[in-house]
Amino acid sequence: RARAALENGADVVLELPARFACAPAPDFAGGGVALLAALGVVTHLSFGCEPSALPLLSAAASLFKSESPDFSAALQRGLADGLPYPRARALAAEPLAGIPADLLAQPNAALALEYLQALPDGISAVPILREGCGYHDSSPSTLASATGVRAALTMGDVQTACAAVPFPEELLSAERRGEFHPEDALTQALFYRLRTMDAASLREIVGMDEGLEYRFLRAAQTAASREELIAAIKSKRYTHARLSRLCAHILLGVSRDFAAEHRTPTYARVLGFRKDAAPLLRAIKA
Repeated sequence: RARAALENGADVVLELPARFACAPAPDFAGGGVALLAALGVVTHLSFGCEPSALPLLSAAASLFKSESPDFSAALQRGLADGLPYPRARALAAEPLAGIPADLLAQPNAALALEYLQALPDGISAVPILREGCGYHDSSPSTLASATGVRAALTMGDVQTACAAVPFPEELLSAERRGEFHPEDALTQALFYRLRTMDAASLREIVGMDEGLEYRFLRAAQTAASREELIAAIKSKRYTHARLSRLCAHILLGVSRDFAAEHRTPTYARVLGFRKDAAPLLRAIKA
């Protein structure tokens, strides 16, 4: 992926550590922004969004930062009703800031909000218009989502996947080398972890709140796949995305203590760079 990015115009590719790459939107965005800000050369952050929504998102970000009593009360009511946090937050903001809840609940908007809240002075936001399929849309298209590309690869339809990416040769080469792995490739490792852990040790996993450890332990006794496990636990309050992240945390052993000790990335690992970007690396080092 790093090589493909460099061959399609990127100058430098950096790793976002798994602690942040597998985290909820606030930590994902905060980790990425902190990493870029620490380089000392970044002036703009670009992300996928609807540009016309940026003024509304900026207003929402300000509202979330200030956390007025009315907003906090509305948010707590939504959480008490069993809503996931992003939905409860969007509904709380709608009457107070006049921002449609459906807009704030979109995956792009939710992440954009976190970027805007995390951006320090000196780094400006540059939204890029999202075109083509939506975030969760798995239908084939020349402007398919990542979900759609993965779905095509899972079904063995490499040609459809190739039509949707700017580096089809890389994709074909990876397919020939057998580098595509099914989504259930780590299922047995996940179940091994779950079936050899007790509630106390599972409770130490970051994000394992509100007694979720007992739900995981019960479901792991009967589920035959990762998706079956998630389906058995999923509810209005516990979304598929949250439970999927927890599966990754269980596999990697990401504990609360580890997450607390690593609030931001502590290093910048270069995965690749173009030769003509060497002056940029020297500027970062300086």
